[in-house]
Amino acid sequence: MFEPDLLNQKRESRGQDVDLFSFLSVLPESELRRVKFFIDQRLPSSEIGSLNLEEELVQQYLLVKDLQDSVISDISIPANQKATVANSVASTLSQLIKLQEDLKREENLKLMEAVLIEVVKTFKDSDKEEFFSEYNRLAKKAGLME
Repeated sequence: MFEPDLLNQKRESRGQDVDLFSFLSVLPESELRRVKFFIDQRLPSSEIGSLNLEEELVQQYLLVKDLQDSVISDISIPANQKATVANSVASTLSQLIKLQEDLKREENLKLMEAVLIEVVKTFKDSDKEEFFSEYNRLAKKAGLME
């Protein structure tokens, strides 16, 4: 079974460096699958649906802000490079603000939809039919439906 320290053990037993790719090239498929599983567990997901965009953007902002703090105080860095870093901070902050606004707008739309559903539930059947007929007509006109 693959162990994360196996490569280091091989290196120590031979008293020399073992190239990772050479090491992997001789492993059987079953061991390679175990290595892949181990790597997949260690790496962040590469699927867009699993990304927390807000968290990623906050992390990016904090990293760029830290960079700005260290660059601004360094007198050996030219002003144009300091301005570039400052622009990166401002851009990242703008993206974060836009994301927060988009999330708030989405939450409000969901709330409005829930309220509308509750209101429509109070309608008589004939009124519901008339409402949905008119809703569908206007939604098609607006390009929301085909």
